[in-house]
Amino acid sequence: MIKICPNCQASVAPDAKFCTSCGYDLRDIAPIDPTAATTSTADSVAADQQGAQPTSEMPNETAQSATNETANDASQPTATNAAPHRTTITIDTANLQQASQNYWQWLVGSWKTPFSFHTTSKFAGLITFAIEAILFGIGIGHYVQAAFNAVNGVANSTAALFSSTKSSNYSVSLGFYVAVILTVFICAIAMSGVTYLISRATGSVGQNFDFLDFLSVIAHYSNLILILNICFDLVAFISASGSGSFVLLFIILSLIPLVWSIATITAVVADTAKTGLDRIYGAIFASIANSIIYAIAFSLVGSQVMSIVRDFSSSFLDLFS
Repeated sequence: MIKICPNCQASVAPDAKFCTSCGYDLRDIAPIDPTAATTSTADSVAADQQGAQPTSEMPNETAQSATNETANDASQPTATNAAPHRTTITIDTANLQQASQNYWQWLVGSWKTPFSFHTTSKFAGLITFAIEAILFGIGIGHYVQAAFNAVNGVANSTAALFSSTKSSNYSVSLGFYVAVILTVFICAIAMSGVTYLISRATGSVGQNFDFLDFLSVIAHYSNLILILNICFDLVAFISASGSGSFVLLFIILSLIPLVWSIATITAVVADTAKTGLDRIYGAIFASIANSIIYAIAFSLVGSQVMSIVRDFSSSFLDLFS
């Protein structure tokens, strides 16, 4: 007795479970007499071929079902794909500390000798202008809030005389601070841009730097404004409503544009070349451009102040309605 493999037609032992030639499963194949092997093998092969139709000859419904199952399996995310991808953000504290130290040394050097420009990070000018804008915005917002607090007190006292149960507690919104900070920062960049173009036209320091480096040059020339802004905030938070604070406020707000004008004119007239637009005309053009941008900045900040004044007036009138 032997078994005939229906897959490769090999003859194997009658007790074999798998074909020794191709590995076909022979557990369901019965041993046969070798004398009847030819007939049995032919019948077995025909039966196997009839039962195992290729996929292309399967009925439409069966083929469609197999296709759908394959598509469904492909659409199901695996455990690996479903898991969220986690990225680790590392901060190089050593480089950050070194950059901070370099910026501080550059800042102190600009206070000691403003005209002697010291090279530093490419973004030192942008960082300085951003800090100055934030300090100025905080100071302006605090002064406006102090004024509203005083008016709120008068309004509530007046409302009490008329036996009104309402009270006024108006406060400056965060949007006002953001608007002032952005206005100051954008105007500083705009005035620096105009000065950069004029400086290149006069053959001055602007021709030796790209715009980002030139911002650092202007910031170096005008870094006293940072000290003035710090003083501005200190006065605002210590005695915003005192009469002396208004005198200091006037002095500080007068010195800031003065220092800025000197810085921009210096960038235009610094003698590094003898060609180009005459430096006197360059200084005049820079002063005119700065004055225009100053007027635009004051107009924008003024519109923000007037907006909150109108809102406050509405809340004040509601006390007596």
